[in-house]
Amino acid sequence: MLGGYFTSWLGLKRAIVPLIIIMNLPNAVYVYLSMAVPANTVLIATALGVEMFGYGFGFVGVILLMMQEIAPGKYQAAHYAFANSLMNLASSCLAQ
Repeated sequence: MLGGYFTSWLGLKRAIVPLIIIMNLPNAVYVYLSMAVPANTVLIATALGVEMFGYGFGFVGVILLMMQEIAPGKYQAAHYAFANSLMNLASSCLAQ
């Protein structure tokens, strides 16, 4: 919800760069966790919370970009569903 408010406040053109940076925040968190290997569970839980926030906040940019660039026109819902399916297929293929 915060990502949507942020994007509506700035507009997608001005918000896309911060959203991309925030979307990459989970990568920085995992690099830190892999290098520091903390034993403190509170630090690990905080880092994972930051990771989840960054992914959720930044993912708004991906969704809005798909809706505007890939799904304009008469059949917006169908185009969005197709683009979302391709994105999920690609991410599941990369995970394996």
